Amino acid sequence: MSASRTILITVHGIRTFGEWQERLKSLVQDANPNIDVKSYRYGYFSVIAFLIPIFRWLAVRSFRNRLREIIRENPGSPITIVCHSFGTHLVAHALRGIKPDELPVIPALILSGSVLRSNFNWRRLRATGKLKLVVNDCGTNDGILVLSQMLVLLTGMAGRVGFYGFTDDFIVNRYFAGGHSHYFRPVGNDPDSFMREWWVPIAALAQAPKPAGALSLGGTLQGVLHAFMRIADPLKGGLYFGLIAILVFFGYVQPRRETALEEGRRQYQAAAGQVGSDRLVSDAVASLARLINAGTFTTERDVARMSDVARFGLQRLLTANEVLATVPAGSIFRWSGGIYLKGDRVLRLDVPPPLFQFRHSDAGVSVLITEKVVEVVEQERQQRQIEFIVFDLKRATVLMRVPINHDGRASREFVVRPLRADRNRILIEFAVREIEGDDSTTYYVGIDLARRTARTSAIREDIDLRFHSNCQNLAWFDDEDNDAKDNLNCTTELPVRGCYRETHGAAT
Repeated sequence: MSASRTILITVHGIRTFGEWQERLKSLVQDANPNIDVKSYRYGYFSVIAFLIPIFRWLAVRSFRNRLREIIRENPGSPITIVCHSFGTHLVAHALRGIKPDELPVIPALILSGSVLRSNFNWRRLRATGKLKLVVNDCGTNDGILVLSQMLVLLTGMAGRVGFYGFTDDFIVNRYFAGGHSHYFRPVGNDPDSFMREWWVPIAALAQAPKPAGALSLGGTLQGVLHAFMRIADPLKGGLYFGLIAILVFFGYVQPRRETALEEGRRQYQAAAGQVGSDRLVSDAVASLARLINAGTFTTERDVARMSDVARFGLQRLLTANEVLATVPAGSIFRWSGGIYLKGDRVLRLDVPPPLFQFRHSDAGVSVLITEKVVEVVEQERQQRQIEFIVFDLKRATVLMRVPINHDGRASREFVVRPLRADRNRILIEFAVREIEGDDSTTYYVGIDLARRTARTSAIREDIDLRFHSNCQNLAWFDDEDNDAKDNLNCTTELPVRGCYRETHGAAT
């Protein structure tokens, strides 16, 4: 075969066997019998395969290998290429994967219905000097390419809107009113009208491409849609990432989690049965501890049930005296579902789960703060009750209880201030906010440990709290009631922190 003989390669798109390739071959050889036309076919390529990048990569690799064979078999022969739809993807990416010194001279590359992105980088191929001309024929009504732009990763709609950037004489965008395959449809009685008029002169006669119409956006709405489609690439990336994440979760993570949960239940049932055996109780407790630490069970009910069984096993391993020996004196602790205070003896406390505990070592007491719902019989309704329970840490006895009923939502932060001048006096502060509304009331509980008495005051949030100069008596006033200030002889009010040591605490 003569080295100067021009070769024409045609490449079809997806979901077709390229019937138009034979028609174009006849047209070209009728115009120039010296053209050697080679039709590249890769079989039926489905939409599903087109959506998956790895299948596209394999198709590009296969075409590149065949193209290299043609180049080796025809050294020095120029090669013109005409391709449609997915064929434009195969050709462009195959050419970019061939070394510059291996590339043949390509007088013209004719693209139609191209799925390439409009910002496709032609610079490297142009820099080789081998690719002379890119003709990009576009169908301005090509809906298939809109789907490609919006849904298919690493593809675009250059076959609808053209290539961006400096197109000059190297890239020629030509626009026609038509859809994805209008290039092969008859006009009048001529079934090959488009190919005869627009492609044969370039491919067979080496003529310059005829100019065609320009792109028109067709109004504001079309312009907005066009701008939106231009930013589709990052949106597609997010969509694909989300789909992959869903597949990984339901195909790998969730089945493994369910398997681990089933195995955990099996181990739990085995351990629960072993707890009653003196010989196996230690292994059972170790197994339950591993399950708890591994976080195999996520529901509160399952975790509580496992913890109860593990606690029962520990109690069988150690006597109560052995366990209590490790608990510091004066501690309030949980044991086997109950709450206890350890002093000279151990006292089980009949209290709800505590919100807060303050240990006042100087006075040898601990203040436990709890909350529960109580019935108001005379009003036939319920209220919430905050209760302050003072314990003697050494004797493990209850010194006093101070209940406060309220109808709001109590803050879970408490401020405890032991009096510096008298260790037997404690001031506790907390706030209650209305359930419906933004107003709040601050409660002050003054406890006198020596007299076993307590005083409670509820003060609006807009009232100023002060202490008398003796650092013992509490006083408050507002701008509307200065008489209260005078009656309390508050000639010198000191800030709270001036007389009290302040300790903040939150719910426990």
